[in-house]
Amino acid sequence: DSTRYQYRCRLYRDLDSILALLPTQDDGLRLKKRYLKLRENLFLFLDDPTIPPTNNSSEQALRWSVILEKLRTGFALIGDVTYLQMFVPLSILAKDKDFPLLSPFLLL
Repeated sequence: DSTRYQYRCRLYRDLDSILALLPTQDDGLRLKKRYLKLRENLFLFLDDPTIPPTNNSSEQALRWSVILEKLRTGFALIGDVTYLQMFVPLSILAKDKDFPLLSPFLLL
């Protein structure tokens, strides 16, 4: 706990020094405004060990739908790909979240 506290203090100190800078471009100003608004939520993963520091699981769940969308737009097999487009992300979600309703379909 003390190590996480030290990391959190250092991160907030570094963030404060960065946010004290005045951006000269519009993109920088928008980014600064966004970080000021979300500041208290940026490092929640340091307070709560159940919160992952990355969104890798979400990105992995979306990966198949992105691949299948590329296939769908590139090929004329719309019916088959649309079915897969719905089923594959659901099956991935069911595996990740241990969702019992979809478990029988995972055997297909």
